[in-house]
Amino acid sequence: MWALWVVGGYMEVAVGRLKFVVLYLISGLAGSVLVLVAAPVGSLVVGASGAIFGIFGALAVHAFLNRGRDFQSRALLGNVLFLLVINLMFTFSAGRVSWQAHIGGLLAGAVTVFAMMLGGRKDPRRPFGTIDGLAVAGIVLVLVVITAWRVATFSG
Repeated sequence: MWALWVVGGYMEVAVGRLKFVVLYLISGLAGSVLVLVAAPVGSLVVGASGAIFGIFGALAVHAFLNRGRDFQSRALLGNVLFLLVINLMFTFSAGRVSWQAHIGGLLAGAVTVFAMMLGGRKDPRRPFGTIDGLAVAGIVLVLVVITAWRVATFSG
């Protein structure tokens, strides 16, 4: 939860409270969806690590897209990528860690914050517009469809 407090606080300021909640929930959902699709049947997973990885993915994309605007974003990008590499090494080397939740959350966080920054402006704090709102809704729809497909084809 320390990571949520530190990185989450930064992202909440960067994208605004509502978009942060949306980002967190989508990342957590995507981590769960990838567990449903890729983990062995009957796998037990707990925690919010998929959502936390989503916040890290979002922070990396946000810093990357803003790297030309200020030095802070360039420095932040390097630091976040370093932390991601360390955490991914731990994810894949430690036993009993749900890599599916981590990767699902990471990818969803990156894609979601990119969608939030659509429309030509790099300030995601603005309210949802048509383009970014539809893009984020599309991400949720894809996750729901994948879940429905997996449940319908479940043979466990």
